[in-house]
Amino acid sequence: MKLREALPQAIKAFQLLQNYPNPFNPATTIAYQIPHAAKVNVSVFDISGKLIKELLNETQTEGQHQVTWDGTNLDNTHVASGIYIYTVKSNGVMLSKQMILLK
Repeated sequence: MKLREALPQAIKAFQLLQNYPNPFNPATTIAYQIPHAAKVNVSVFDISGKLIKELLNETQTEGQHQVTWDGTNLDNTHVASGIYIYTVKSNGVMLSKQMILLK
């Protein structure tokens, strides 16, 4: 069986992967999988829960996707070193993980 044929069967659940690289500077990649086409929101928050940046808010097809965060906030200003939380929301489910920005 070819990988392309197996891929739709392999993605049975909504899954958030660890960002890479982590720790990172100046940018990191956030990857996730969705089992069905759905609206997806990817956001970054500081450790206190304040929204730092919305990276994506759109409908996507099933499969594996990724977005890149360049360490900037809503004003496109670089943020300080520290721990940040990234969340991916889809179909009423929200998954979160931590990442570290080192300067």
